Amino acid sequence: MGKRLDLSSSVNVSSNQPHKTSNKPHTLILDGIWGRPRRWESLRRKIEAAIGPAEIFDYECSGRTGFDELGKVLLKRIDEISNETGGPINIVAHSMGGLVARAAHLLRPEFQFNRAVLMNSPISGTWAAYLLSL
Repeated sequence: MGKRLDLSSSVNVSSNQPHKTSNKPHTLILDGIWGRPRRWESLRRKIEAAIGPAEIFDYECSGRTGFDELGKVLLKRIDEISNETGGPINIVAHSMGGLVARAAHLLRPEFQFNRAVLMNSPISGTWAAYLLSL
């Protein structure tokens, strides 16, 4: 069995203050719909210790904002990081967060993430979304 992460600590979510660096990747962590960002704090700290700056990206995850708009918000943050650090960008996204990352990529296909991990992201759609559209 793999090592289990303890995500139960109630520490503050990252301050969104990027580190000044140009060679280490900056990792953005995106939670899913109705996100609970604190649950990713332990992972954020581990990524930061292992490879470089990491932050939990806070976005409107209620499901009421369109993916194009959310993709633009993510691209704005990516641009801010790129202007400050010049380094590569990694994405770790869960569920709807993966759809937001995909929307950003579709809006600006020339931008390439250094690494992207999409966990349980319904890239091909879901039955629930299909039924809601009826």
